[in-house]
Amino acid sequence: SEQLDWNTYEQALAWAAKHSDDEQYISLNVPTKYLMPQTFVPKLLALANTHQIAPRRIRLEMSERGLVEWSQHAAKAFEELTDAGMSLILDDFTKGTSSLNSLVLLPVQVVKFVHDPLDAYSQNGGSVRRPQEVLAALLTMCHALHLDVVASGVVDEQNCTRLRDLGCRFAQGPYWPARH
Repeated sequence: SEQLDWNTYEQALAWAAKHSDDEQYISLNVPTKYLMPQTFVPKLLALANTHQIAPRRIRLEMSERGLVEWSQHAAKAFEELTDAGMSLILDDFTKGTSSLNSLVLLPVQVVKFVHDPLDAYSQNGGSVRRPQEVLAALLTMCHALHLDVVASGVVDEQNCTRLRDLGCRFAQGPYWPARH
């Protein structure tokens, strides 16, 4: 429920105020539909102010599907969020039917994708040609668009090394925090 999410945002910002420095960001998963009420942005900014968290430290993760579905309706909220200094993360990019339009039309600063975007396709019997080249092209394109990239689901050293060699600076998953 939305109230449970607001409780989570409250706890995350309270924790960050006590345990992180001004250079670390806080990433909050937000269903895009929450942007529709005119109260979301002011409420989130008030919460950040209560915990003395600069808005520039807040990154809102929203699924590509949600951002695309709600983009026309939530344009004002996107503008308010970015004007306040918050960043939008395009989450789940490469899951399903990702569109290059999402990278150039939506006001995102970060793209988050599964560490091996073609893995699910190949596991379902699809034949993937040149997966390493596709991953390298995705990273190159995002960097050319001045977008930070986060690879999620990094499970082993091989994934970590491959991503680092391709220029991916940020990752998350069971392997990453335990060893880096």
